[in-house]
Amino acid sequence: MKAWVVGVSIGVLVSCHTTTVAGVAATHPARYGTAIPVQSLPVVDSARYTPISVGTGAAYRGSRITQGIQLGDQGANVEFKLAGHYTQVSGMVYADDSMGDQSTLTISDNDNPAHPVSLASITLQPKEHASFRVSVRGVQFLTMSLDGRLADVANDIVGTATTGPLAPTRVTPQYPTGGAGVPANSRVQVAWQPFPGAANYLFRVWLVSPHRPVTLTSRTPVTVSTLVYHATTYTWNNAGYPAGSYQYQILPLNERGTALGVWSEPITITVFG
Repeated sequence: MKAWVVGVSIGVLVSCHTTTVAGVAATHPARYGTAIPVQSLPVVDSARYTPISVGTGAAYRGSRITQGIQLGDQGANVEFKLAGHYTQVSGMVYADDSMGDQSTLTISDNDNPAHPVSLASITLQPKEHASFRVSVRGVQFLTMSLDGRLADVANDIVGTATTGPLAPTRVTPQYPTGGAGVPANSRVQVAWQPFPGAANYLFRVWLVSPHRPVTLTSRTPVTVSTLVYHATTYTWNNAGYPAGSYQYQILPLNERGTALGVWSEPITITVFG
């Protein structure tokens, strides 16, 4: 499972839910189940683990973190009892301001303690952060453990465990569908399904291969990337684009420009003429 870095400053924005660092303001669409803060999960065992509250010293780039958990120092760990009730654990991990060295957070299925299964491994330098999302369907016990080259490490983790169906990670395009043909020098209507929590979208389309030999110059349009505000449609004017095979994708964003998922699967269309 890969963890990916996304551009947030103070807010934690993961998939279909939003949790602010300074205070709690969360929205969880009902059709994706119930979200439980990680600090509310029952703890089986722990070492150098602290639930974060208003009174703790957790901070990231000078901003106070008032909820979540902290794993402080090398070898810190916590084991949660999920009891198979959850389908997904997701959130954000921050290198706490007190951290002075590289750290690695490992999230594991610990149903068999002799052979734990790693679900995600997130390496951070000081002042870095990254989001994570792991599937925990059927998992009884989940561990989070911290390692570092030196003892000067601490991670602040803000996230939730979710019941019910998994939230989507990609936008679903509606049309044009894969293999569709559109005429050259036309205005092509592109549409996609709304993504939970998204306010804006990035749309991009590019030439994969021309139908016939063509001389490309700096003035030949072969790609476009644009921000679509408060809409789930875009009109691509393909005037001047060479006939050939193209692909397009959409990326969901919140109001602050943070990616809420990953790029949609590329859809291949044909410009003929």
